[in-house]
Amino acid sequence: MRLDIPSSDAIVTLRWGLRHYWWLFAVVAVAVGVLAPVLFLVRPVTADSEALVVAQRLDMKLAALPRYAEVVFNNGEVARTVAAQFGDGGALEDVVPNRVSLVAEQDSVVFKVVGHDPSPETAAEIANFAAVAFTSALNVPGEGVGAFTILAQAVPTPESAEATDGLAFAIPLGLAAGMLLGLAAVAMLLVLRRPVLEAADAEQVTGVPALGSVTVPRTGQREFPPAQEIIGVIPLCRSLLAMPSRAVLLVSVEGCNVERRQLAVAMAAVFSRIRKVRFVAAPDLHAALEAQQGGEYRLAPPPDVDQHERIDELTLVDVSNPLDLAEPLESSTTILVVPAGIATAALRSAVTEHLGGGGDVRLLLLWRGPRVSNTSNRSAASAEQPVHAQASNPDPALTAER
Repeated sequence: MRLDIPSSDAIVTLRWGLRHYWWLFAVVAVAVGVLAPVLFLVRPVTADSEALVVAQRLDMKLAALPRYAEVVFNNGEVARTVAAQFGDGGALEDVVPNRVSLVAEQDSVVFKVVGHDPSPETAAEIANFAAVAFTSALNVPGEGVGAFTILAQAVPTPESAEATDGLAFAIPLGLAAGMLLGLAAVAMLLVLRRPVLEAADAEQVTGVPALGSVTVPRTGQREFPPAQEIIGVIPLCRSLLAMPSRAVLLVSVEGCNVERRQLAVAMAAVFSRIRKVRFVAAPDLHAALEAQQGGEYRLAPPPDVDQHERIDELTLVDVSNPLDLAEPLESSTTILVVPAGIATAALRSAVTEHLGGGGDVRLLLLWRGPRVSNTSNRSAASAEQPVHAQASNPDPALTAER
């Protein structure tokens, strides 16, 4: 039983979120991990090829040469030449720099005319045609500017293993990015829901005292695990016996009804070891209790309770309908069972709905443990042992006016 534990930290909450929202993490991680390599494969691959143009004689200042070359290259002559030769390059204004571009470095008399195309051969042809048109345009002014010629023709660049290497890098990168985004998605969901994982958290957000938590194993809906398989039921019963209440009402939020019924049977079996128990519940819960009585569990009375002042009879009510709480029993404690991880807003709403009438109220967090099997067989076997509890059918006096 988790008692006096500080509020859950971010790591604990994230671990809980990954266990419960693993599907969200997996979807995001796989989607991004697969999408990244696919986008890498389908991306357009462009080959580049360079032709070199050099100034044989320079009559202008070297510092002004790059700017002059850019103006000449972008005046439209080079674009028209490339568009006329390679008409599938799109609009004329898109030829430069999409199909061909210029690299004019400062303090250099050599220019690079770069052709761009998915095909290395076509890229080289584009660069060569553009270099010829560019050289002709540079030589138009003549004196006062200089003389220019082609230094080297463009040749197709050999295909490399860059694409394969890039894919090998994209796969682990995509998986890593997918896991990070998956964590971010789970974290965002947790921030929005603000799950309550500890009794201290439940008490803080509602103001209702919490008894701690119990762990009920996963079973079939009509199976009732014995008390020894429900972690925390003994400390829970000990805490309740230390209270002055003569009746305990067990109610739960939607989604915990099966576990609440199982917990009620286990609590009645534990209480019956030292008290006369009046168990107000459905007939199938009485049958399950009879099957569990006579077990090995013995619960010593709380040390702070005088044996002579101890109440002889304890009423335990399994509340299947919240309307039954409209008129609580005299000197009773109402316990609201909520699942661990319930959203903060849902917990507050449940407290208002089930415990809004006042009185002695408590919260109990329920964890679902590992699945167990053959519970009904063990219960049936224990039914042959001696009976120590006084279990009763629902008292008409308790429900006559409800």
